[in-house]
Amino acid sequence: NILPAKVGELARAYMVGRMIPGGVARALSSLLIERLLDVLVLVVLVFGLMPFIDMPPFLINAGRLLGLLSACGVAVLVVLTRIGDRGLDWILRFLRRVPWIGHPRVRAALENLLAGFRVLTVGKLLPATVLSSLVIWFGYALLNYIALAVFGMTHLPVTAAAFVLCATGFSMVVPSSPGGMGVWEAAVVLALSVYGVEQTQAFGYAFGLHALTNVALIVLGLWGLRSESLTFADVRVQVADGD
Repeated sequence: NILPAKVGELARAYMVGRMIPGGVARALSSLLIERLLDVLVLVVLVFGLMPFIDMPPFLINAGRLLGLLSACGVAVLVVLTRIGDRGLDWILRFLRRVPWIGHPRVRAALENLLAGFRVLTVGKLLPATVLSSLVIWFGYALLNYIALAVFGMTHLPVTAAAFVLCATGFSMVVPSSPGGMGVWEAAVVLALSVYGVEQTQAFGYAFGLHALTNVALIVLGLWGLRSESLTFADVRVQVADGD
């Protein structure tokens, strides 16, 4: 959360990769699936809110585009997983001009990456995976609604909290500043403007909510680093080295 341009995702992969078979590559596959599911949930939520909200056209178009890209991404991952080593050989055939692609460590990393995508082909795991993602996003929406009440906006409907969640979720898809500072607040202000909330009040809500969630995540992250006998500098060096 304190690293720019989604570098924090690489740090997460490094941390998880230290604890599971397959290392960082397997962890990256799990994180990619997580992000694809998150985007798909947001897209479903956007279209579910359309009958109740006069949404800006750009948000509807963004939902359609991201939904299409996410669905295509899932389809590609499923196909690559289904064809297994043949798919990997096909990829390497097109990338063999890059000098380091043929290195055994690179191939091993790609094999672990594809192995992590196999969860998409295990039908009995998908319902639980999707349900857990929905529960997590419901928790986010509930937190947004509680924060609306704290900032004196109890007159807004529950859909406002869900709409804020969609706007901030889409704003965090692309790489930006550390923790999405500025981008996240702008998304909240834009979302609440649909309900006639003044910019100053909307920004106060956005800043307070974002500060609360960021501080909580940073504290939990530091506690996690300490429990793993690591420092932030250790993780940063490992991510920079690509290990």
